[in-house]
Amino acid sequence: MEEGAKLFARGGVDKEAKRLKAENRRLTQAVGELAMELKKRLVSRRARSFEADKAILPKIEELQREHPAWGCRRVWAWLRRCEGLKINHKRVMRVMKANSLDVRPARRLKAPREAETHKMRGREPKSLWGTDMTKVMIPSEGWAYLHVVLDWASKKLVGWSLSRTSKASNWLAALDSAVAAQFPHGIKD
Repeated sequence: MEEGAKLFARGGVDKEAKRLKAENRRLTQAVGELAMELKKRLVSRRARSFEADKAILPKIEELQREHPAWGCRRVWAWLRRCEGLKINHKRVMRVMKANSLDVRPARRLKAPREAETHKMRGREPKSLWGTDMTKVMIPSEGWAYLHVVLDWASKKLVGWSLSRTSKASNWLAALDSAVAAQFPHGIKD
């Protein structure tokens, strides 16, 4: 505490404040000079980039006239591989976008992405069935095909057929077993 009072009495605090202010001014000036230098470099880089963009624009326009459906990736690949230009794909994309040469996606050709609401639903058992088949490897025998018939309402397996082939007769055998199991006395109106 006594040393701090002595420093204050001799004017040391004022000297330290003046020194810090001078150092702050020097640093601010240095940062300002660096910012100016960076701006100059950026402007010159943009100017060089603009000149390079102008140089490749006629080639891109020619490719677009010949192949109007080509996007920036295909144009870039052509310039890179066939023309032998060392060019970045981002430059091609920027030039095409700036000159309205980019290809717009055909929205009307896309498949609809809405959920289908007209799917058939089984409301009560024995009203709606579905079929499925899976192929199973049996090491000692080879491939076996399991054909099943499922009740969509109860999610119950109602018929099946196991065979070495997957032919229409195997599917019909699974359906016959399902009908025989679910309607042993036949179907009544």
